[in-house]
Amino acid sequence: PRRAARRADGEAAARRRLRAQIAALEHALSALGARPAAAPEPAAGERSQRTPRPRLPSAAELAAQRDELLRRLAEAHVGG
Repeated sequence: PRRAARRADGEAAARRRLRAQIAALEHALSALGARPAAAPEPAAGERSQRTPRPRLPSAAELAAQRDELLRRLAEAHVGG
């Protein structure tokens, strides 16, 4: 039980750090006048016929979003 709680706390902390990084990258992109990112497409295995429900993105999903923003920011710097 304690290990699970520590793991959950670690996951939550990682998500908080990733969200802060994403916010900073989005701010930098908006300062450059870059177009907003489209909503990420769900992975092939995640598609469902059910009505979507609110959920927290995983740390892996947030990391992928951060990486995409980093790519776009680098592209904006090279192109601009």
